[in-house]
Amino acid sequence: MLNDLLHDANPWWKESPRPLLRSETHARSHLGEILASLESGERAMALVGPRQVGKTVLLKQAVEVLLNIRRDTGGGNPAGIPPQNVTYFSFDDDRIETDLSPRDVVSVEPHGLDPRLPRYFLLDEISRAHKWDAWLKQAVDRTRHGPGRAEHRFVVCDSASSLLTEGRVESGLGRWDELEVEPWTLREVLSLDPATDPEDILRRDPAVFDRYLLRGGFPGYSLSKASLETSLQRLRSDIVDVAIYKDLASQRIHTDLARRFFVYLARESGAEQNLSSRALDLGVDRRSLESWLALLQTTGLIRRLDRLAVTGKASSRLRPISRYFATDHGLVSALTVGEERDPTKNARLVETVVFRHLRELARSTRGQVGYYRDRSYECDFVLDAEDRRIAIEVTTADPRKHSKLRRIAEVTRRVDAEHAVVIHSGLEESREGWMWLLPLHRFLLAPEAVLERAGTQP
Repeated sequence: MLNDLLHDANPWWKESPRPLLRSETHARSHLGEILASLESGERAMALVGPRQVGKTVLLKQAVEVLLNIRRDTGGGNPAGIPPQNVTYFSFDDDRIETDLSPRDVVSVEPHGLDPRLPRYFLLDEISRAHKWDAWLKQAVDRTRHGPGRAEHRFVVCDSASSLLTEGRVESGLGRWDELEVEPWTLREVLSLDPATDPEDILRRDPAVFDRYLLRGGFPGYSLSKASLETSLQRLRSDIVDVAIYKDLASQRIHTDLARRFFVYLARESGAEQNLSSRALDLGVDRRSLESWLALLQTTGLIRRLDRLAVTGKASSRLRPISRYFATDHGLVSALTVGEERDPTKNARLVETVVFRHLRELARSTRGQVGYYRDRSYECDFVLDAEDRRIAIEVTTADPRKHSKLRRIAEVTRRVDAEHAVVIHSGLEESREGWMWLLPLHRFLLAPEAVLERAGTQP
């Protein structure tokens, strides 16, 4: 049975791999990191992220690159990695009848395997494999220290990041690295056509921007040719329902109430949460709600933003509290109705898409994002990156009201930021002293400009 499943999952063992679809041919930056990990072989790599975000596509893209790598085998004739040395397998296959260990998969040696070269294993939904974490620890150790054999190299992925985290605590320290995969940014969507500059696309067709705001960055829904309502309905059923009812079912929680809680969190994306009030609304105790909140974060669908502690300021004396965002603004759109979905009016949706892009910027610069609030003032985001601190306010209203600008100026002083950026839903970019009033579409197209231009004088 396993042998048949493996041959189904690895058609390149017998024939050339199929051409990838348009959405699959878009090479995200993660692909380079995956290939570098496979090349070094020092550690395994674990991809984590929500369902439908493109982790399996990344594995398949890595397979295609491996099958086309050229190397000199010593005889002067370049040859590709033998297809039989590359193995993909998903432990989420509905045809699996019994518990499988990754060891079972690795033990299968297809005809044509070259034992002198490394074997590459790309294992999907690894947490569904029996005792996967202990096995991967041993497999990486054998690769490092096993004498007289070609090493094995591994990339694994899973939707439930907590399971990988638990495995890492027990077994993975120094043996595998985690790589987080999130929904597409605006630039990634616009870069699907590599022959056209993303800014030119927006100039020619502004509707592309509106489409991204309404449909979000999950690949299969952002690019869907179906109507908006159909795409958002599929987003709800394929991602939200499956993640909660399937991924969390084993946690013995009340999944219907947990889904209602998630819908509330997504609709109120970015709000500080009073869990005691929500527990009363749902008829559960606060400890259960705290547990659900932690589990929902493991699905990758909820992101936490912590309050910035400014020493000596009033905010540092407030009790610790966090804001919780939907991981993608498409979820906010999918779970709201009527005019509330309008991105020119829905401040929650706009803050969510800004936070998504700030996370990407922080990740690329090894920075950090928080927010500020004291008893009188607040700031949506505070970005620490490249030895600079920037206060970032997001608004769907006219940002040039003097009272609003004065408050932002005071917050900038309180958090000791170098300058402030106000991201708004309008079209014009302007300066108000040291404040940069930046249209939303310009920020989403190039978030790094916040660092490059915010400090320049008006």
